[in-house]
Amino acid sequence: MTNVERNKRGLLVDPRCLICGLADETTIHVLHDCPHTRTVWETNCIVFNGQPWTLVTILQSARAWAASLKDSHQIAKQANRQYKKGSWLPPSIGVFKLNSDGAMCIDDMEVGGGGVIRDSSEDWVTGYTRNIDRCTAYHTELDGLEVAWKYGIRHLVVELDNLEAVRQINSPTLFKRKHYPQKNL
Repeated sequence: MTNVERNKRGLLVDPRCLICGLADETTIHVLHDCPHTRTVWETNCIVFNGQPWTLVTILQSARAWAASLKDSHQIAKQANRQYKKGSWLPPSIGVFKLNSDGAMCIDDMEVGGGGVIRDSSEDWVTGYTRNIDRCTAYHTELDGLEVAWKYGIRHLVVELDNLEAVRQINSPTLFKRKHYPQKNL
């Protein structure tokens, strides 16, 4: 993910390229415009092909790349429109919002997940990631509740995509309340 994309998501304040500092770090900047990129491409061309690129080869590659970028740009514009329709809404004042997600690799059953907690001003409060050998994505999504509890957060809106976890959170017997006292939720 580029710094511009991180900035759009509120994960990074400065969208500039960390390598050259001359421009915002967009995909095109990373792959082409950054002065350091040219050196990498030239070095790799000599390493992998044993010779520098000719002008004809560069032009052919540039045309193919431009066509690919045009297609990618159209796809990105459509995806961006869809993203804006379902954009993140902040919680009420005095309430925090947890967004979490988990995933499991079927091959080795390893599970990972993470989440972020923001306040009503959309400011990042804390985040977490988990990489667990054996459990379910459901468990990693609910880890955010423990993180919120440790930070003293008692007024929390939870957004996640695991139906079983949603049912548990909305259940009057959330984990039998042994870890989360009912009066403080």
